[in-house]
Amino acid sequence: MASTTPMHPGELVDRVRLLQPQAGQGALGGPLPGWQDGPEVWARVRERMGLEGLSTLGGVEVQRTLTRRITVRLRYRADVRATWALRLANGRVVQLIGEPMPVTEPGHLRPTWLDLECQEAT
Repeated sequence: MASTTPMHPGELVDRVRLLQPQAGQGALGGPLPGWQDGPEVWARVRERMGLEGLSTLGGVEVQRTLTRRITVRLRYRADVRATWALRLANGRVVQLIGEPMPVTEPGHLRPTWLDLECQEAT
């Protein structure tokens, strides 16, 4: 989605909460499960077609999953990491896939927007 087409800030009509991985380590030394709330920001959220996966065991279907792809654009921030997630306005949590993509509009010297590719597995 890293389009260089100018975008008006008024197109940011969705509220999302940035989520960071829980800080600290669990009893076994691994990261704690869960998310720590970060700032709430205005964004443009676009859902795309889902991808369906099927797991089989010995020719028998054991699990069917649907992965929804969601593209989010927000004002540029340098602190967002690929390990983060977002809580959408409807309460769903989606995880970033890949690195955040800075977008620089024509005529600007620095990034203006940040595009985030996310997914939600159900």
